[in-house]
Amino acid sequence: MVICGLRHGGNAHYWLLPGSGRRLAGERPIASPMESRVSEPITLLERGFALAAGRLAAAGDISWSTPSVCVEWTLRQLVNHLIGIPTVLGRAASGERLEPDEFSPDVMAETDYFGLDASSAYDAAVSKALEVCARPDALDGVCAMPRGDVPIRNLVTLVVSDTVVHAWDLARSTGQDAEIPDDLAELGYTFMKGFVSPNARGGTFKHFDQPVEVGPDASPTDRLVAFLGRDPAAR
Repeated sequence: MVICGLRHGGNAHYWLLPGSGRRLAGERPIASPMESRVSEPITLLERGFALAAGRLAAAGDISWSTPSVCVEWTLRQLVNHLIGIPTVLGRAASGERLEPDEFSPDVMAETDYFGLDASSAYDAAVSKALEVCARPDALDGVCAMPRGDVPIRNLVTLVVSDTVVHAWDLARSTGQDAEIPDDLAELGYTFMKGFVSPNARGGTFKHFDQPVEVGPDASPTDRLVAFLGRDPAAR
């Protein structure tokens, strides 16, 4: 069973974790600590969003009512949530005061963000979020979360982790290669190890399912999704 959504239950913490130090070809090094306060988070967002955009574009002619690998979510609900992630981030980073429940995965899933053109809607939401987050001091603002105000900067790893995991869900649901770049998967796994508390699994609210066991040689992608209750071997 896959319990979808990174809901804000249990003893979750929010912070920006450093990258693994591994860079893809063409990525430029960070020039200075001051520059890194903006450029490194933006680079993480760009890469996570680009992964999801590519999976969405490659999905082809989707029957939106088809069940996804996420329990109780159709493909439309999964993609609504994917589009809702940059939409909400962009609004929060622009200084808009959001209601805490607007961060709920289920609220995002039930909001029609795209009508008939999911790729265009996603690209527009991502473009807006990146433009807003790149503004001076935008990442130093705060937004209301279910457990209080949280710095926008501290949401970056949560947003990246949420995005790449749901890009995996979309790829697996539509027959694509679901692999996540190793450094993004490692980042997500490290973050989720601190984010997901034991009492957030199963139970009444079912924030996350129990971890799926994988071997010691599992790839970073398999380790991440298995930790979040997804079976990497299931097809």
